[in-house]
Order: sequence, then C-alpha cells, then structure tokens
Amino acid sequence: MSLTVQTTKGILWSGSSQAARQILQIGITAILARLLTPADFGVLAMVTVFTSFIALFSELGLGAALVQRKGVTEAHLSTAFWMTLLAGAALMILTMASSPLVAWFYGRDRLTPIVLVISVNFLIGATGAVPQALLQRNMEFGRLALIENGALLGSGLVAIFLAWRGWGVWSLVGQSVVSVSLTAGLAWSLSGWRPRWLFRRSCLRELWGFSSHLLGFNVLHYAARNLDNLLIGKFLGATALGYYTLAYRLMMLPLQNVSWVLGRVLFPAFARIQTELARVRQNYIRLIRYISLLTFPMMAGMAVVAPELIRVLYGNQWERAIFLVRVLCLVGLLQSVGTTVGTIYLSQGRSDIMLKWNLFFVPIVCSAILVGLRWDVEGVAMAYATVGIVFWYVPHFIANRLIDLDARTFLRALAPAGAAAAIMALLLIIWRWWPGRLLMLEAGTSLAVQVVLGAGVYAGLLGVAHRGVFGEIAGLFRQMLESRRTREIVA
Repeated sequence: MSLTVQTTKGILWSGSSQAARQILQIGITAILARLLTPADFGVLAMVTVFTSFIALFSELGLGAALVQRKGVTEAHLSTAFWMTLLAGAALMILTMASSPLVAWFYGRDRLTPIVLVISVNFLIGATGAVPQALLQRNMEFGRLALIENGALLGSGLVAIFLAWRGWGVWSLVGQSVVSVSLTAGLAWSLSGWRPRWLFRRSCLRELWGFSSHLLGFNVLHYAARNLDNLLIGKFLGATALGYYTLAYRLMMLPLQNVSWVLGRVLFPAFARIQTELARVRQNYIRLIRYISLLTFPMMAGMAVVAPELIRVLYGNQWERAIFLVRVLCLVGLLQSVGTTVGTIYLSQGRSDIMLKWNLFFVPIVCSAILVGLRWDVEGVAMAYATVGIVFWYVPHFIANRLIDLDARTFLRALAPAGAAAAIMALLLIIWRWWPGRLLMLEAGTSLAVQVVLGAGVYAGLLGVAHRGVFGEIAGLFRQMLESRRTREIVA
C-alpha cells in the first residue's frame, strides 16, 4: 500500500472517529451542564491545571520519539515502557504528597481528596502510553479510534449516572479516572504488544535526544495554554473559571476534530519521508489547505451563532460564555492552522526549535494574561486572543524555512477558505440583524436556519473559487479503492 493511500485511510479513520467522538462529547457535556453547576466544572478545572501539567512528565516525550525514529527495536519499546511506568509511579506519589498544597493555593480544602483520586491516572495512563505510540507509528488509526471512542462513551455514561445521583463534581472526577483506565486497557488489548524485561541505557539515550526537547516544549506550551485557567481560578473563582472552561472547549472543537486529527496522521507519514523535502512540502500545503477549508467556516460560524449555540446546548445559565466563545473563536481560527507547525518540527527531528520558540513566546502570553485579569474573565480572553493573533505567523515562518516553503505559497493555500468564510460570516451577521430579528425564531430553530444558510453559502462560494479541491479529494478516494481491490485480487 502506498504512503498516500495509507495516509488517506488514516485520515478517514481518524476523521470519522473524531466526528463520532465530538458528537458524544457534545452530548455528554450538554447533559452534564444541566445536571451540574458552572462551579462544579470550575472546581475540576482548578485541579486539572495542576494534574495535567504534571501529566506532561509521565510520558517524557518518549511516545513521540518512538513514532519519529526510523528504526525502532524491541529494546527501544521495552525501555520506553519501563521508563514511562517508573515516571508514572513517581508522579502519582508526588501528586498525592502535594495535594494539600493545591488546596492551599486556591483556599479550598475540598480539593485535597479530588487531587488524591485523580493522581492514580498517572500510573494507569503510563501503562498504555507505549502501546498507543506503537499503534500510531504503524498508522493503525482504526484501532486508535476504537480506543478513544470506547473510553469516551464508557466514562461519559459513568459521569452522567453519578451526576444524576447527585455526586456533583465527583461525577467529573469519576469520568476522568474511568476514561484513563479504559484507554490504557483497550490499548493493551488492541496493540498486541507486551513489554519484555529489557532496559538499555543506549536505547534511552537515543530516544531522549529527541524527546527531551519535546518535553521542554510541552511544558512551556502547557504554561501558555493553561495559565489563564490557573489565574482565573485563583483570583476570579470557580464560577468564572467554569464559564471560561466551557467557552474554551467549544473553541477547541474544530482544532480537535480537524487539525489534531490530520496532524496525528501526518506526523508518522511525514517522518517516513523526512529527507524528501519536495514531497513533505507538497503534502504540507495540501494539509493546511484542507484544514482551513474545514476549520475557517466552523470557527467563523461559531463566533456568529454563539448566542443560540450556548442556549441550545447548555442552557440560559451559561449566557456569560457567549462573549468568551466569540473572542476565542477569532484566535482559534488561526490556531487551527497553527497546530500544523508541530508536524513539521517533529517530522524533521527539530523539536529543539519548538522549545526555543516557546522560551520566547510563553513569557509574553503570561504577561498579557496577567494584564487581562484587571478586566475579569473577559479581559483574560481578550488578552489571550490578542497575543495569539499578533504572533501567529512567526512559528509558521520558521517551520516553512525547514522545508523551503515560501510565504506566498503558504498564504495562497489559505486564501480561498479565508475569503469564503469571511463572506459567509458577513452574510450571517446581516441575516441576524434583519430577517432573523423580524422572524423572532426560537433559539433552536434560529440556530438550525443559520447553520444551513451558512453551510450553503460557504459551499457555493467554495465551488466557484476552489473547484479543484473536490477533484483532488476524489482522486485520493479512487487511489484508496484501487489499492483495496488490488489486495483483494492478490488474496
């Protein structure tokens, strides 16, 4: 099977999986939002700021190193497994010991038992890290889809049952532990790999040269992504953090559904052809074009229909999140393409550049958020969005130089989706101010009308301005079907 066909199949598996995953996630969150309060979500977010940061060290970046490395032996896999397991156990103990400090930081004693329970995720999750990396390396995205959706469904049902029974924030804690447990268990079951009693320092050194820079990047990147949650929880309280967390989740939907899906598939694909810059460049242009065609209208549309979207999905008690969604969607539109730079850095083995860039960028983000706190949670959202927009192109410029991609070609790939999404958003705004206001439709009906209208306008504009992309996608499907028929004939 050719790399193009294998990559296309991976994208289809990951895309369909993520679509199903997000439908489940939206449904589960909508139910929980009606059973729980914004403060419940905020309390868990307070704990998650700390535990998610510590979780960065559980894998030590070894999973990505296994995917990126051209030659991987059983010694590499087993060494990575035992090292990851050791790190997971150490972090679990460290987190348990520091649980009173988390409670002290926020001034909430009830956080201590929550941290103690969630800390077991480090040890459980460590057992599934290498099996998952192996599945990604082998581009077995169908099995990864089964793992992710199975864990989400199982943990979501547990959370809904507990919330219905009145467990409050503990229903979200239960969801976290069950999700990690199911993910690790399914990864073991579906990967078919078992560790051996091997631990070689030479193998660890070979992996660590790549993973250490990636680990440093992840730490700094996490700080940039989560300092807002930390400070909002500390100075503005659990309820304000609950609104911000939900708005941020909505903004992340297109990134998770499209950008991360394609990036996860294309990282191992690009790693296989990392020395063939012409092929990497050609496929990267195609990648950002496809992402922009999907995420730009999603982000622009979400910003326009945010009032109806929030009321329909989560209820009137979440209306304060409307402004936050609109602000975050502006920067999310650019970030949906910005997430692709990691694919280039990692596939080219230049995780060191990612680290250096964040050493410069993270202090700027942190300073902006501190200033934004003066204007409550809305000020934090504005500060985060402003910095993200101003510095958006810099990491792209650096990554593009690694594969000899000029700025004009890069921006030209984004232009059709950008223009069509802008026109679509403008027409939706006009509709809301004139026919939409006169008709006085209920929130659900208004949302449905705007989604259909926006999708129709965008598809029509795209059909006129960028007809070639449909033929390109059809060609990939034909290659995939021909490859499948060939295998059936040989069999």
